[in-house]
Amino acid sequence: MHKLWQIKQVMQVKGKLTIDRVNVFGGSSSGAIFISLNSLMAWVADNEWSIESLVYVDDSFGIEEEGVVEEYELYGIVYPVLQVRLL
Repeated sequence: MHKLWQIKQVMQVKGKLTIDRVNVFGGSSSGAIFISLNSLMAWVADNEWSIESLVYVDDSFGIEEEGVVEEYELYGIVYPVLQVRLL
């Protein structure tokens, strides 16, 4: 990962702070793997579960009107409706 991005990748593991220097998947192909998995998830959401507008340009948060939220019972947290349907 680029050194300026690494500061945003600080994680706590067993009480120690670590910096992810190679991405979650651990290599130079991480971007391609993420894009493939994200595209598959978006395709399944749209074509199998009829969840439209989940992916917008470069994020998977989707487009939702402000205030159109619903509680996701498993987490007890309120999210936009389309995200709750996906979860």
